[in-house]
Formats: sequence, structure tokens, C-alpha cells
Amino acid sequence: MKLSDVTLERDNYFVAMEYYGLILNRTYLMMVLEGHLIGLIANGLVSAKSHDALLDAIIDPMTVKGDLHNKDSYLNDARLKALANINLLGDELTKSNRQNFRYKLEEISQVWHDPKKKFGMADYPHDGRLYVVAQGKKREFILLGNQSGSGIAARLQAQIAG
Repeated sequence: MKLSDVTLERDNYFVAMEYYGLILNRTYLMMVLEGHLIGLIANGLVSAKSHDALLDAIIDPMTVKGDLHNKDSYLNDARLKALANINLLGDELTKSNRQNFRYKLEEISQVWHDPKKKFGMADYPHDGRLYVVAQGKKREFILLGNQSGSGIAARLQAQIAG
């Protein structure tokens, strides 16, 4: 199954950011497909405006443009085009970018939503954090734009249980 074969609809994907290396971040397009939770790197490093003209000129390429309440504004079209023809269920997924991931739903032991805002998100709207424990590792994903964290968690829990 390729990304180009998937029709992204309101309830079959979400967009989330994960911090790494203390202050760095990566943005994921996340989907549940064929019994897997799949995360694709869908944007590079994202930064918030600083309100300092010189610094803002430097970080402008890293700021999200468009409607910040729309989760799709956080997706980079060029990155998604580059991923369009890889097999989401094969080894190509992680070979194309080792930060991409795929967990079988049965490998996920817990999912929950914390509605508290994540420190450091500046002006970026978000609905708290989604925690996923898979293969014994806990990951924290910040839900970008207007998304229902409790709804996403409930859908994932139902798919894991079912």
C-alpha cells in the first residue's frame, strides 16, 4: 500500500509533532492502516516567530504558513510527494527516513490523551499531547491545530482493542 493509494479523510489520520534532542522537533502524518499505526515525517524542523525582525528573517523557512488551526497546514507537500510511492507496509518506509515508523496495533499497549498544553509551543494551536506506548517505549505526540485529542485517543484505543 502506497501513500498515493490512501485517501486522507477527517477520521483516518492526524498530524502530530514530536520533540527530540531537547528543543528539536519533527512533524508526523499519522495514520492507522491495515492493522498498523504509521508515522511519516511530513515536515522538517518547525519554529515559532520570535517577534525580532532579524531572527524572524532567519527562521522564516521553519515557520508554518497558512491557517495554524488547520492540521494540514503543518504538512509539507514536497515531503509528502517524495513519500507518495513508497510501500507503507514494507521496509521502504524506514529506509526512506529512519524517523518514519510503523507499529502493529497489537504492539501498542497504551494510548492516552493529556489535554495540557505543551510548553514551548508559542502561538501554535494544539490540543495537548497523545501518548503511545509501543514495544515498551513511550512516545509523546503534540496534536497540532484543531484536532480532538480525546477523540483520536478513543479511536486508537478502539482499534487496538478490536
